[in-house]
Amino acid sequence: MWFHIPTTSPQATMMALAKKMLRRRVKDDIVEAAYNRYAFHDTGLPKWFEEDEKKFMRPAPQVTPAEYKEAREALRSVDARPMRKVAEAKARKAKRLGERLSQARQKAEAIAKSEDGSAGAKVKEIEKLYKVARGRGRGKKKPSRSDQYKKKGPPLDARMRKDKRGTDRAAARRGEKKPSRGGSRGGKRR
Repeated sequence: MWFHIPTTSPQATMMALAKKMLRRRVKDDIVEAAYNRYAFHDTGLPKWFEEDEKKFMRPAPQVTPAEYKEAREALRSVDARPMRKVAEAKARKAKRLGERLSQARQKAEAIAKSEDGSAGAKVKEIEKLYKVARGRGRGKKKPSRSDQYKKKGPPLDARMRKDKRGTDRAAARRGEKKPSRGGSRGGKRR
């Protein structure tokens, strides 16, 4: 497995390694190969010797040139894609903002021309219009149903629940009153 991989793109090497590490055995082999007799760096060596060391004293790479090339091509395609997409998204966002602002401008003109209301009230209403048009006056996002009904209190695991049921049962056998669960009724049910 001695071959040279050009390390012009360390990200491509990382991607190829990550793809290989999806399998447990291969991952273990890669980790095992990281501990080797080449894992040291001496200082104060002659320059020619250090150059030789850089060339030859390297552990065998875990990625083949074909895998490296494949990962690099994938990276190139990813790098080429988003620039246009991001620009398009920004343009769409700007277009929507422009449309909202032009609608707000028309409404503001209508408010300014209207006879009813004081000048201060008109100014406040126009400011509110522009705030909403820019997307700053929409208020807080409405929580989803799952957010509304999420459990409050400590996280319960199965063991804790079983223990609690057991203590409740033992208390019931002893004739003790079951602890209240926070119901709204004060008395017995009829």
